[in-house]
Amino acid sequence: MNWNKISIEINKKFNLNTRIVIPDKLTPKILTWFHEVEKIAFREELRYSDTEIRDLWNKENKQFIILVDETGPLAVHIGYDLE
Repeated sequence: MNWNKISIEINKKFNLNTRIVIPDKLTPKILTWFHEVEKIAFREELRYSDTEIRDLWNKENKQFIILVDETGPLAVHIGYDLE
C-alpha cells in the first residue's frame, strides 16, 4: 500500500497538511502521541495503559498507523489479529 499517496489524498480532501507515520519501533514519542489522541477521544477508564499498548505492539501481524500534522497526532489506528 502506498501510504504517501493516501496521505496526499487525505490532504486534498480535507485541506490539511498531514503525513502518515508507520512506526518501526514503539518509542516514547509514539506512546505520547497515542495517549494524546486517546485523551481527546475516550474517557479515562477506556484508555489503554502503556503496558497494554506494548502488549499490542508485540502481537504478530499488528498495524500501528498515526496521522499527524504540524500540531501533533490527529488519529491513531491499531490493528491486530484476534486470538
